[in-house]
Amino acid sequence: MPKSFRKDRMKLAKSYALYYGHGRGNELALFDIAIIDSKGHTTEDINKLKVKNTLVITYLSIFEVSPNEAIFKELSEEDFWLIDGERVQNEAYGTYLVSLKSKKWLNYLLIEVKRQLVVFESDGIFLDTIGDIENDGLPYNLRQQQLKGVVNFLYALKILYPNHLFIQNNGLEEVCLHTAMYIDGICWENPPLNLNESYEWVEVITNRLLKFKLDFDIQILLLLEESIEKERNSYEKAKKLARKQEFLLYNAPGKYVDGINLAK
Repeated sequence: MPKSFRKDRMKLAKSYALYYGHGRGNELALFDIAIIDSKGHTTEDINKLKVKNTLVITYLSIFEVSPNEAIFKELSEEDFWLIDGERVQNEAYGTYLVSLKSKKWLNYLLIEVKRQLVVFESDGIFLDTIGDIENDGLPYNLRQQQLKGVVNFLYALKILYPNHLFIQNNGLEEVCLHTAMYIDGICWENPPLNLNESYEWVEVITNRLLKFKLDFDIQILLLLEESIEKERNSYEKAKKLARKQEFLLYNAPGKYVDGINLAK
């Protein structure tokens, strides 16, 4: 399928869903775009979605790996982010951060991209955990090192898969300034729209996304997650913002695995 056709379909999309659980194909087919974890679906599932003219985007974590994944056992100390000799961990999910300087990890990512796009035949990749670079607690040199790695990785993907779509999740403070020209969409996950202390930052990011939309023809996605939304109560503002600026909005059930929210 030509990239222009996929790109046009994404530009014209009026709805999307993000779901990392298993099955639910009939519900996902009601959306123009479905972002899924390929591990929870079969090739047959994907083909059924495509018959319904749903663009299928599959998940890939760029920087984080779980000890439960097979690749984890193949990684050595030099493959991880290290601070003072210790591996950097995302304690909330029990994952460890892996370096894009690692040839072993980079090779794994390229093989996984090929599996998803060529074998699984998804229309594109949802690039998650890119925003990890923007953690203020990281040493400057480490952040810059990994940022360079992300840009090179996306540049390579654009050359290798010119007919597919790539959506970046978060990384809105710095990373997107370097990657916008290489991506087709960007997702703002759990924007703090209703927090007074974030008002100025929200304005900056909103204007930045609008500029990307204009300059690079990028589709903008707003993503809310149920448990965080209960604390922030941002949905009404997100809905107004999405309507005003023609962003896509999805309000996901808990942890992205508890089902599909059919409200559009």
